[in-house]
Amino acid sequence: MDTPFTAFNRLLGQRLRTLRMDHKCHPERIAAAGRALGLTTWNRPTWTAIERGTRQLFAVEVALLPQILGEAGITRADGEPLQVMSDLFDPTLAKWTEALLQERRARAQQDLRRGLERYSREFTGWYRRIFGRDPEFRSDRGDETFTEPAAPSPDTIETIAAEDAIQKAASGLRASGLKVPPVALACAAWATWQHGLVEEREARLHAEGLPPRRAQAARGHLTRKLLKELHPLIAGKRSRKGGR
Repeated sequence: MDTPFTAFNRLLGQRLRTLRMDHKCHPERIAAAGRALGLTTWNRPTWTAIERGTRQLFAVEVALLPQILGEAGITRADGEPLQVMSDLFDPTLAKWTEALLQERRARAQQDLRRGLERYSREFTGWYRRIFGRDPEFRSDRGDETFTEPAAPSPDTIETIAAEDAIQKAASGLRASGLKVPPVALACAAWATWQHGLVEEREARLHAEGLPPRRAQAARGHLTRKLLKELHPLIAGKRSRKGGR
């Protein structure tokens, strides 16, 4: 697989080969022009390797390249010497940038597809473990006969999983060595309270009638208490999974 550096060398070699072929110039003629300008190690295999992109051009060779090609009869259409940047590097850089962007775009799409597939497996797995059935998307039915509250829609679970408290809780569990994703906590929350953790927390705070300042201080403690209520359900599902 090409690295960005080797890809550039390969594309530059292709540019040089195209110029040589357009001018019907033999590789030995270019190698001889290089030797005449002090590049004593140049021969036909040297130039062939440069065209293939398997040999790097050194700085002094790049500087001499327009003169070498000119001596071999390879010039601009008006007979003027080639310019390193505008005639050689700029076209190569354009192709190199395009190829690099295409590669990175393809890799990003592949990573996204894998991530979505992994999330789908994770979502379906936890939903099935906690609710005993596969998730049913609204588009699967032509009417509104969803079975909530017996089983929530995937949209409901995803909304709960996106709650900041759920995300932080999952991150904290992961840091302690428990790989419990947000979707698992969301499923457990709905199975326990028929709504999300935040809604349950705010309902309990409201029921206690705490003033705003005390309610704010109590939120963290109550969040931890609610997570403990969910833990037996998640732990039970995890242990049953392990026992299969």
